[in-house]
Formats: sequence, structure tokens, C-alpha cells
Amino acid sequence: MYLFASKMSSTAEYEMLRMEEDPLIAPDCRPEDQAKQIGSDKNKASTQEWANGIRGLAAFSVMNHHLVACFNEQAVTRACDMDGTVHIWQWPIIRVVVSPLFMVTTFFILSGYVLSYGPLERLAKDPMSAISVRNSLASACFRRIFRLFPPAAMSILISHIILLCGGFNAYKNGTNWEWWIKEGTPRWVTTNWHAQTLEALKDVVTIWYTPSTTSHYNVVLWTMPLELQGSLSLYVVLLATSNLRRQFRVIIGIGIVIIALVTKDDLTGKFVIGLLIAESRLVELKPLKSKKIIQAWDRIQTPFKSIMLIIAFFLGSIPPGMDNRTYPVPWPQYMYDFLFKLYGRNLGEVVALYTLISVTLMILTVSHWPASQKILSVRPLRYLGKISFSLYVLHAPLLLSLGVGLVVKFRQLGISDNLSIFLMVPFWYGAVFGCSHLMTNYIDKKAIQFSHQLEKRWSINKSTSGGDEILHQIDRTNPNSNSIELMDEIHHSSSRNLTQLESIDVQR
Repeated sequence: MYLFASKMSSTAEYEMLRMEEDPLIAPDCRPEDQAKQIGSDKNKASTQEWANGIRGLAAFSVMNHHLVACFNEQAVTRACDMDGTVHIWQWPIIRVVVSPLFMVTTFFILSGYVLSYGPLERLAKDPMSAISVRNSLASACFRRIFRLFPPAAMSILISHIILLCGGFNAYKNGTNWEWWIKEGTPRWVTTNWHAQTLEALKDVVTIWYTPSTTSHYNVVLWTMPLELQGSLSLYVVLLATSNLRRQFRVIIGIGIVIIALVTKDDLTGKFVIGLLIAESRLVELKPLKSKKIIQAWDRIQTPFKSIMLIIAFFLGSIPPGMDNRTYPVPWPQYMYDFLFKLYGRNLGEVVALYTLISVTLMILTVSHWPASQKILSVRPLRYLGKISFSLYVLHAPLLLSLGVGLVVKFRQLGISDNLSIFLMVPFWYGAVFGCSHLMTNYIDKKAIQFSHQLEKRWSINKSTSGGDEILHQIDRTNPNSNSIELMDEIHHSSSRNLTQLESIDVQR
């Protein structure tokens, strides 16, 4: 039971991970007395906890989707099997738990929300903190690759070791495998292990080039360049709008989303949608003056938000496709006809559109619904969110080696196909969760700590990072001081120091 009873947010290491997911809250820019402000830390912690819960559920759902896809592809791509069988996870609404596009879109929008919430909250409370936000943005951009690269690289290394040991040969002993096993299982592409190791090292690097690059060792890593590109684009938007008032930042964000939808390149739009949801959350935190509005909203908010979640899950559960086998009822065809006229004839783009709408509606509803946030903040889901990244990058290699291998062994013992899969699942779950726990504690956290130390060592002007703390100290001692003038003085002083350093370098 240590799995769910392990130390959570109380440990310094977990706080490091939380700060990396909310990287714009720099420790050197928030004095201890600021942490005592009423509701500040509570809202921040609450946001991190329920967001971790959603992230953990999404990773677990992707994991189960691939489990089903290995042995029955139709169960996750259609509303019924070819023989007419309807499984429980193919029902409307319930099917969302095995919808990979819904879960991947959830990752992107949720990343935009979590990465935006910290700086937007600081700007809302103290508009004069724009300089510290920009300093933190620079830090976050530098350290982002250290958050994504080590787990992905380690998953490729683990997959390569399994390949060298023959762990992926089990599927050759079976028949009637689904395409996901045939296409996703790593194979030898050279004649010796030296050249194959070189191919693995190339794979570690090439997956970051372009979203179209598919990892030979881990099929789920296609999302890594998208996550990196989207998060860096979000930092650019935050940087460009850090000096603007909220209403103008929202207008620019809506414009970016519209452009992304029109150009059919919605990656940046997904992250900016997360930014807009964070803005809506911060607006809601302001107390309303009208008691009648508060009372009326209290009466209808629970049923209204419940309906919104049902609509979101229903849209997200629609499988892509239009043949009779996919839909035993005709109404989805009407929806597709409408979206084709509105958005274009490309089926993939239409599926991405209604999935984007459903995920946006879900996260927007949860972010404004404390009751659902409490459910998502329970300890098992927080732990699942803590290891979610490692869970995502490790489950596929272990499924295609250990999972498929156990199913083949059980079938050779005369056990039926369905029972073989059922008996394999606990062993696979245990291996995935155990390896994910170890990777989170010994790879993920260490890489984040290394990135902080590296940035600190390479920093050219360490005194600048403390500028905002100096401002806060001056404001506390002299509340009537002009913060703008003080910021200008610090900025000009830093500029003079940099100019002097440059002149010395030129003379040398």
C-alpha cells in the first residue's frame, strides 16, 4: 500500500515537480510573507491538485486504450465490432475513456492552463510584476526541454535494451494480431547490435525534429515535439502580452485561436485555449457584489455544469468514421454533414474540431466547479498525476514486450484468449506503475534539479533575478514609493552593468 501512501505534496522533490508544471512562480520572486496572503496558496494548490488528477486519468486512459487496441482494434475505433457486438466501453459517453484523441487534446489544453495560471495570477494581483514574469518566462523556456527530454530518452533506452534481449519477439509466436502490435513493435533494422544502438541514439534526437517523425522504439512519442512546440509558443504569447490589461490579452488570445482554427493548425490554439480558461478562472475568483446573482447561480450551477460535462463527454465519445459499422444509428451522419459544410470535407480535421470543443468544454467546466475538483484531488488521482508523464512514455514498450509475451505464454498453456489477456493485465499494470514510480523519482526529478542548477551556474546577471524581491521589500518599508520608477531604476542599472561588461569584452 506504499504506492498510494507515498509522500505527496509535502516533499521538497514533489514541490520541485509542481513548480516545473507551474514554472512561473519563482521562489526568489515571492517573499515568505506573500505566501501568507489569504486564499493565494490555497487556490494555487487546488489548481495543481485537480489538474494533476485530470492529467493522471488521461495518461491512464491512453494506457488502457492501447491495451484494448492490441487485441481488439474495433473496440476503440468503432461503436460496435464487425459482428455487431457492443462492448461497455463502446457506449456513448463511456467510450471517452478509450478515446486517444480526446486524451491527447486534454494533455495539450491542460498544459496551456497549468503553465498560464501562475503568471496570470501574479499579473492579476500585482501588475507591476511584469518584469519578474518575463524573467521567469526566460527560465521556463530554458528548462522546458529538461522536463520533456529525459523521460522520453529513457523510454527509448529501455525499449532498446528489451529489443537487444529479444523481448519483442513474442508477437511472432502469435497470430491474428491487430495492426497496432504489428506497426508499433520495435524491430531490428540493422545486422548487429552496434549499428542498432546507433539507430537508437539517432531516435532519441530525431523525434524532436518534426511532429511527422515517428519513433521506431516508442510509438507514443509523436506527441513530444508537439508538447515542446506548443509550450514554447505559449511562453511567447505570455511574454508578448505581459504588459497588457486582461481584456486585451483575452482579445489577442481569442484571435490566435480563431486563426489556428481557420488555418487548420490548431496546436498553438490548444495551448492558448488553456490560457483563456485560466483567465476565466481568475475572473471568477473575484467576489460578486450582487447577492441575488450569487443565490440564483448557486441554485442552478450544479445541474448546469453536470449537463455541460455530459455534453463534453458525449461529443468526445463519437468515434471517427461514417460507415454503418461505425454507427448503428444514423444521427452522427447528420452531425458530420453539418461540420463538413462548416469546416471542410477533411474527416480528420472535423474529428479534431469536435474533439477540441468537447475537451475545452470539459476543462472549462471542471475549472469552475469545486465539487468536481475535490473528486479529482483525491490522493490516488494526485499520485497518478504525479507519475503521469512516466506512465505515458513507458506503457507502450512494456505492453508490446511483457504484455504480449505473457498473453502468448498463457495461450500456449491452453488458456482461452480472453482469459489470457485478463491474467496478463495485473502483471503489466504492476510493471508500468513500478517503473513509472522509479522514473519519476530518479530521472524526472533529478533532471529538473539539474536544469535549475545549470541555469543558476550559467546565469550572466544573478542580481537581476532578485529585483522583484527588492521591490517588494521596498514597498513594504515605504508603501508610498513609486514602483514604476523603482523598476525603471533597476532596469537602467542592469542595462548599464551589461553595457560595461560588453565594453570590457570589446577591449579585451
